[in-house]
Amino acid sequence: LRQTARSVQCLQKMMKHGQLGEGIIDKVERMCIGVLQRDYAAANTAYMDLALGNRTWHLEVPNLLEGGVAGCGGVERGRLFKQARTAQRLNKAAAAVMDDEQVRGHIIALKRLLGIAQSIRP
Repeated sequence: LRQTARSVQCLQKMMKHGQLGEGIIDKVERMCIGVLQRDYAAANTAYMDLALGNRTWHLEVPNLLEGGVAGCGGVERGRLFKQARTAQRLNKAAAAVMDDEQVRGHIIALKRLLGIAQSIRP
């Protein structure tokens, strides 16, 4: 819990000094408002939007796909690789906040607090 408190303090400092974009701050605010109002579905939705953004797949999925298409035919395999390349291109264009290792830890700390609040104040 102490580590989570430190992470939240660091996140507050980053927001105060303008190190995060307005879009990220809005999503964190939506998440916190959801927790305060006990609207945990909205808070979780804000977290998912913050964590994943507009991504179609995580960057690692297309790489995993390559090893798992042994049973596919030529056309089907080609279609899967085309989808994987498209997903990689789109994911690079829509980088999420979770790509930054430091920010990721702070956002995960908020998610932990959301889970605690949901269990304590259902």
